[in-house]
Amino acid sequence: RGLAAPRLTSTVLSAETKALGSSTVKLQIATDIAGTLVDWQAIGTNLRDISPDTGSIATFGPASTAGLTISAGFIAPFELGRLTVLLLPRHASCAGFPDTVQVTLSPDTMRVFVPEVFTPDGNGKNDTWMITCLNGIDPAAFKMHLFNEAGGKVMEMDGLRQDFDGGSLPDGVYWWVLQDNEGRDLQAGGLTIRRK
Repeated sequence: RGLAAPRLTSTVLSAETKALGSSTVKLQIATDIAGTLVDWQAIGTNLRDISPDTGSIATFGPASTAGLTISAGFIAPFELGRLTVLLLPRHASCAGFPDTVQVTLSPDTMRVFVPEVFTPDGNGKNDTWMITCLNGIDPAAFKMHLFNEAGGKVMEMDGLRQDFDGGSLPDGVYWWVLQDNEGRDLQAGGLTIRRK
């Protein structure tokens, strides 16, 4: 008589991000067969320093569950991260049914919103590039660099302001890079200046 293949039921108990940009994910894992072992691996998108990133969970179930706690930091602190945990159960020599858990992580409550378009045509609406910081972020902690389509820098802003009206720049598409005061790239995107 062959051995039964174990099945897992995985539940995300919590996914928390601290103010310094490190996240902790707690999983609870249940199985339908006593004596199940689980090998696992964690990978991430926009995540670094995943710890631990591989491991094994000793025998458990079904009367008991197993817990798994994984921490990670964000690569780009203003973009979402995704943690994927692949769980491979086995019982004796029989491989079970793999289970995958995916958790989307928000870096924290910090946000800088950079509009993609502004229209400095003097009509009193959307005449300046309204970069906004939410939830108590200090605008002075950032630098903004604006580049033309050829890659030449056309503007640098020390500290984020809402008064940039395009100056003498012609209408067109530009590229921006948001940095912290240490020169680390945090976010990038496109900007269209349109006066007509």
